[in-house]
Amino acid sequence: MEITISAGIVAWYAALVSTLAIGIDVMLYLRDRNNIVVECREYEVFGKDVEPYKKDTVYVTITVRNKGVYPVTIEKAGFFTKNIDKDMILTDSLQGPREINGGQNTSYLVEKDLIDDLTKISRAFAIDGAGRVYKSKRLNLNEA
Repeated sequence: MEITISAGIVAWYAALVSTLAIGIDVMLYLRDRNNIVVECREYEVFGKDVEPYKKDTVYVTITVRNKGVYPVTIEKAGFFTKNIDKDMILTDSLQGPREINGGQNTSYLVEKDLIDDLTKISRAFAIDGAGRVYKSKRLNLNEA
């Protein structure tokens, strides 16, 4: 019994296998990439004082969420400003880097009263250990 395999069948098989391999590689790349979300909100602290935060005080909070699989180290967090040459870094982020594992988050707080003009803030940002900058959506913090 003689088995013959034509060159066309081999070519089609190779094309199918390589297409599947490329599809799997793209899927793994999309799954494993960094997926960092930066959010900014105002919160009021209730309850007892917990150093360095004070109760009954309104804070502007930057929350950095890691929706990816692998841990990410956040070095700094702050605000981009409108029409000003300098941006603002929160003192909470100067206390050292924070590692965020997949599915976890970390928050940085600053007293709302310490920000001179909330209307000059355009976005919150976070910078990871590799220097990548993650930005929030445009902010709409109200002066009160």
